[in-house]
Amino acid sequence: MSLSVKIGDLIIEPDSGSMGVIIKRKRKIYIETIEAYYWIIHWFNSQHMPAYIEEKYLTSCLEKGILKKQ
Repeated sequence: MSLSVKIGDLIIEPDSGSMGVIIKRKRKIYIETIEAYYWIIHWFNSQHMPAYIEEKYLTSCLEKGILKKQ
């Protein structure tokens, strides 16, 4: 399984069964020297999941099995 994420990937939160699809990647720059990328997620069946997730955190969650990619 590749841990790279792309638009259209299905993300699953195993504990609640929440499923979402990656719909957009956004770049944010903080104080001109720090930049971060966020993935925008459309969740199908959950209202408690965040609408976006920071790229490094998403990769870490996938590596640890907190989130799963289909």
